[in-house]
Amino acid sequence: IYDPDTKKPDELIRYLVKAAGYNSNFLLNVGPMPNGKIQPEFISVLKEVGAWMKENGQTIYGTRGGPFPPRSWAVSTQKGKTIYLHLFDYQDPLMALPPIPQKILAVRSFHSGKEIPFQQTKDGIVLTLSGIQQTPPVTIIEMKVK
Repeated sequence: IYDPDTKKPDELIRYLVKAAGYNSNFLLNVGPMPNGKIQPEFISVLKEVGAWMKENGQTIYGTRGGPFPPRSWAVSTQKGKTIYLHLFDYQDPLMALPPIPQKILAVRSFHSGKEIPFQQTKDGIVLTLSGIQQTPPVTIIEMKVK
């Protein structure tokens, strides 16, 4: 059975991340075929989403929506003293974020571990993202706060 509306793994991952950033739930409906089996293309998509979650799940599991308001290009999640900024398509070398009450201790790329230069003032936060490689479908930045 062919379903032209079958979502691609990257699209589902973005939906999942956005749901976490909006403090929402994400429900994925995968119905069986008349013979009771799940279509192979659905299994393939779910395996890819599962592989992404295995690598990046700590930025989603047990988190709440983060301190930065959701945007079309990013959402944030938070667990304890760690904030995860999930970027969908951000090309600028500098990123301005609104102020948060916590002092930022460190900022790094979640995937590479590379430190990201930042400035925090009473007016907001500026991250210097030049040199940080994008990791589609979602580039994740980890912030440690006090």
